[in-house]
Amino acid sequence: MTVKQSPPGSAHRLKSMLIRLALDIFGLLSWDKSFRTNRIIGSYLLNRLGLHLLRVLVSHLLFATRSMLLTLLLAPAQRRFFRTHGYLVMENFLPASRFAALTDEIRQYRGEIREETEGNTLTQRVYLTREVLAGLPECQRFVRHEALLKPLRYASSKNRIPFFYLENIVHGGRPAAGRDPQKDFHTDTFHPCVKAWLYLEEVTASNGPFTLISGSHRLTWRRLRWEYRQSLLASQARLNPPAERYWDGSFRVNEDDIKALGYGLPQPITVPPNSLLIANVHAIHRRGDAPPGASRLTIWMQSRDNPFNPFVLTVSHSHRACVRVFLEALYRATHRRAGTTRTLDDSSGRVFAAAYTAGRRPAPRRSTTSRQPLSHRAWRTERRASSTSE
Repeated sequence: MTVKQSPPGSAHRLKSMLIRLALDIFGLLSWDKSFRTNRIIGSYLLNRLGLHLLRVLVSHLLFATRSMLLTLLLAPAQRRFFRTHGYLVMENFLPASRFAALTDEIRQYRGEIREETEGNTLTQRVYLTREVLAGLPECQRFVRHEALLKPLRYASSKNRIPFFYLENIVHGGRPAAGRDPQKDFHTDTFHPCVKAWLYLEEVTASNGPFTLISGSHRLTWRRLRWEYRQSLLASQARLNPPAERYWDGSFRVNEDDIKALGYGLPQPITVPPNSLLIANVHAIHRRGDAPPGASRLTIWMQSRDNPFNPFVLTVSHSHRACVRVFLEALYRATHRRAGTTRTLDDSSGRVFAAAYTAGRRPAPRRSTTSRQPLSHRAWRTERRASSTSE
């Protein structure tokens, strides 16, 4: 009697399938939004039955519940404005002397700066880790400022601090590289989440203001029908992702959609320096257009947590430390996957990276390094040196 053996590798394949299934289920109960990488989220059949809509509705319900528990963190008039419009602007946010010192410190920053490109837009970022903040005392004061943390906690419905970055956006930083997908109207994800900016420079129509459709963070019957249709389109496109990036869960919104949804007209948010903008990026928004060479320097903050976690309380310090280490590693890994990252001069401490363009990875590009401030002028100086050497 012979015993029929399993084909070689079948046990390994079964183990891999079970692990993948477990990860997909975990992603379903988290902030995961990718219709391509998560086979449950991207299932056409399940979304036909309303899976995406269910995630949208439950996440909004939990967000509203958590926000109610944090109402004392924000003044009533500000709460009403944020709930109605989906954003909040606070001008003259810092005392003039503190703002001047903070701006000067950021402009003189020397250290690792990471770059990514989306279309023809160049973004320079510095992730403000504990180690980076140790050398930036004014930034350290800012990220601990109670007048900042209270509205951010309320707006995110989580009693936790956000993640902070220095950010400089340069429009037209890569000529002939295609249109920046962030300049198309879109929603960031399926659930309410918050991003914020402290503007260190004046924001006008000439340097690409953040543009948002007021009230478009609210769920209406038209919005729910639209979300349902988009989920079906994304499910169909998951194996052959189009340029519109439907598969990543950040739905693009065209002019016909804007009219059909009935929220109103887009409004660019122009503000003076020292203004804090907090926005719910489940609302329909985009990065404003600007001529090549225009830039804006900000402290960028984002607070995105598991939307299905019903609790508002902060986690333990050890857990927060693990999360911080994980997110820093993820930040660096994301840039490496998006393009080629290399340091040409180890003493410079400056690293350049490229990111996807409309969902596609660009060809690796050569870069130069120097200890320059985080500014557009520094980028232009380096770019000229790079083009001369090539």
